[in-house]
Amino acid sequence: MHPSDALAPRSATALQQRAGDLDRSAVCDQLSAHFAAGRLRDDELDARLEAAVHATTLLELRRLTADLPLVDRPPAAPLPPVRPAWTVLDVVALLAVLGCLGLAGLLMLGLAVGGAGQVAVLGFLGGSVAAVGGASLAHLAHRGWARSQAAAAREAQRPRIA
Repeated sequence: MHPSDALAPRSATALQQRAGDLDRSAVCDQLSAHFAAGRLRDDELDARLEAAVHATTLLELRRLTADLPLVDRPPAAPLPPVRPAWTVLDVVALLAVLGCLGLAGLLMLGLAVGGAGQVAVLGFLGGSVAAVGGASLAHLAHRGWARSQAAAAREAQRPRIA
């Protein structure tokens, strides 16, 4: 339900329902818009805002704007983009980096202990480990960069108070 729905046409029974904070806030916003348009004087605005804040039913709120023309609903604010949490791919990439570091340590230990015949096998495995670890680390670095770019874009769109 949109907050300004408190002003929408309703049955007499529905208007006897208790008003909520969003309803009171919507009426205060409407009254402020009418004041800005020159339809209300300062003293009228103050009296109506006071009554709106203390209103208990939707009917009381409706009476505060009954003699004023309908004001178009303000456009709904766009929802902020949802920043996804860590995806499965991110977790796999992080685990791959950690696994590759551990496996590289074991391979280095094997090179130190093993003979010359194992150097070719361990070298191939080490190169594979480095490639997987590097690709995983590149994925995580790109994700961090993309997040920082998105945050900078959101920050640039925020209105500034001069």
